[in-house]
Amino acid sequence: MIHELLPTGEGNTITGKELAEVLGCDIRVVTKQIMTERLAGEPICASMDGNKGFYLASCPDELKRYLGTLGSRIRETARVFRALANTYNRMVEQEQYGDYPFIGLEAAEDIWPEPVAISQRTEAETDASYRENTERTPRELRENSETG
Repeated sequence: MIHELLPTGEGNTITGKELAEVLGCDIRVVTKQIMTERLAGEPICASMDGNKGFYLASCPDELKRYLGTLGSRIRETARVFRALANTYNRMVEQEQYGDYPFIGLEAAEDIWPEPVAISQRTEAETDASYRENTERTPRELRENSETG
């Protein structure tokens, strides 16, 4: 278990690369295992500032600070997603009228549900969705999106 290898406190971190070296595996395996352990309730945090890497929260306040950082990243990602979805919608509209030679994706709603819908999911629904999407290989996910 990765959480057993992590230092405690945001001032003490270990990088994903270092964890991969210690475990003798690929960084993607480390990332997936960290996600699994977080979903199981381990307080694994990540520092993106000067002392980059992973650590265990030493107290509730430390985990709360990390949650604030994570929330900011989610909001920024959602903002970028909405802007690109609007661009996509304009491109599809232009394609329909022959103004833009763009081969479209599925409707934006099919690509990413609204942030409100995400927050209304139950923990069980979120876990089921995560398992559904992580148990498929990238090729299966691509093929599913192409035929979807």
